Amino acid sequence: MPVHQRSRAVALVTSGLSLGTVFSLPVTGWLVRSYGWPNPFYLFGAVGLVWALVWFPLIGNGRGVPEEAAPRGNRSIPWAALLRTPAVWAIFVNHFCHNWVLYVLLAWLPSYIKATFGVSVATAGLLAAAPSLVAFLSANTAGTMADRMITAGSNRTSVRKLMQSIGLFGAAAFLLMVPLATTTSVGVLLMCGSAGALGCCAAGFSSNAFDVAPRHAEIVWGISNTFATVPGIVGVAATGWMVERTGSYASAFLLTAMIAITGGVVFLMAGSGERKVA
Repeated sequence: MPVHQRSRAVALVTSGLSLGTVFSLPVTGWLVRSYGWPNPFYLFGAVGLVWALVWFPLIGNGRGVPEEAAPRGNRSIPWAALLRTPAVWAIFVNHFCHNWVLYVLLAWLPSYIKATFGVSVATAGLLAAAPSLVAFLSANTAGTMADRMITAGSNRTSVRKLMQSIGLFGAAAFLLMVPLATTTSVGVLLMCGSAGALGCCAAGFSSNAFDVAPRHAEIVWGISNTFATVPGIVGVAATGWMVERTGSYASAFLLTAMIAITGGVVFLMAGSGERKVA
């Protein structure tokens, strides 16, 4: 993608997860209620296989603009330079913290709504889809705004830090208010606020590898995404353990908010929008 369109391009790609969730949560609730729990696995597995048959024959090299030439023809990966750059580690840490919040919302939001407000599985799935829709809209809005701000002359580092701060600090603020919700509508509204704020990270750390190490963005993202799968194991399990021990989601949401705040602070301190690795 051209440099001036990369924020919105990354936002569009990454927000596909949220858009898929908008569809999958209500459908899963309906399938479980009407046909039993195994059927969502069969349906979505089949859809994945069909999509693979379409994807592989049609996908090209993925480039809409010419690839940037390597300095003096050097195509080696500068591992030492990448791993000693604070801005790269800021991406790693923020990807981890972002995904902790994301996986907790994905895995536990329907259960929270069902357990707290006493709604059915199907209704919980439908209500839990609303935050994902907000996240999809906010991510693409943030991506467009970031590109426009940078094109208009705003400092790239400031733009990345602004979007990342809105994303993680905003998500934490709404999560801290969730235990105060006394009605279904308020609980869902606060979750929408948290997910919507988190979507702004699409124009923060998610786009940042193209700024810091544009020729090696896929390497940075690959390492970052590897670390960021850990919350899918640890965060989801820790949330379940805390809910079981305390009988409430309050402590789990507090922990998640603290992790989000930690990520935001790290990015403010070490994040950068400037090129650091050639």
